[in-house]
Formats: sequence, structure tokens, C-alpha cells
Amino acid sequence: VYTVPYVDGVTYTWTYTNGSGVTINGTGNSVTLDFSSTATSGTLTVVADDGSGPSLPRSINITVLPTITGLEDVSMLSVNVYPNPFAEISNLNFDLPTASEVSIEVYNMLGIKTKTLLENEKLSAGNHNYEISDLANGTYLVRLVIGGQSKEMVIIKQQ
Repeated sequence: VYTVPYVDGVTYTWTYTNGSGVTINGTGNSVTLDFSSTATSGTLTVVADDGSGPSLPRSINITVLPTITGLEDVSMLSVNVYPNPFAEISNLNFDLPTASEVSIEVYNMLGIKTKTLLENEKLSAGNHNYEISDLANGTYLVRLVIGGQSKEMVIIKQQ
């Protein structure tokens, strides 16, 4: 929602320029924007007119971030952790349908990060395998973050 102060008797004209794929909904002092799947970044501008002439334009730059096509919900992603429980090494295996930015972190049950396997690394589409090792006996949460969405798995290290 984009809003400017309401003034009685004023008409507002909203435009989206230098970009495409955006629909402006509303005509008053407050509008919403709908972005198509092909929307591009641009500038939202409003001009107010009280009948004596238009105001100076007020603009805001809108940045459209790309979505990860083919990965609508990371919870549906096929992820395997094996063996689990494990003695020395456990494997985290997952398939990416498209190239994505990925982080893998391991937390103990107190919520303290004990290991970072990847941090915001761009991975190609396909199968990926990472070893989890060098942990003390205990229960851990493995957090896999793909494109800003996360999936957690519990692993148990025991001798």
C-alpha cells in the first residue's frame, strides 16, 4: 500500500514508469500495486491537483526482486539426511530445481550455531551432498536455507 496525505477536493494521479508488469489499483490518496511474474523495477509517482494546477511529483523507486522459478515452497524440496542417528559423519543430500542461493547451518538444542557448512553460496541446479561431521554427541537442528526459505531437520550424533 502506498499512501500520501488526504486533502479534500484534490485528485491524485499515480503512474509507474521506467518499469513494466505492474498494475496500480486505486485512484485516491492510497493505492496498491499488483506485480506480474515478469514485472520489472520502476518508479511510482503521484501528482496531486486541487484544480489550480498539479503539484510537484512525488516519486519512489520500486525494486522488483526475481523469484526462484520452480521452487515455490522449500518445504516440498526432497532433502535426505543419512545415516541418522550417526557416529562420525552424516550426509545432507538435496536436489535444486534451479540455481539458488543456499546456506546450511547446524544448531545445538540451546539454539547456538555450532557449524556453518555454506553461507549464501550460489549453487547450480542439480544434486548436492554435504558431510556433517566433527560434532559432539547430542541432538542438532540442521537448517537448510534456499532463496530465503528454510527447512529444518533433526539429526542425532551418538557413539
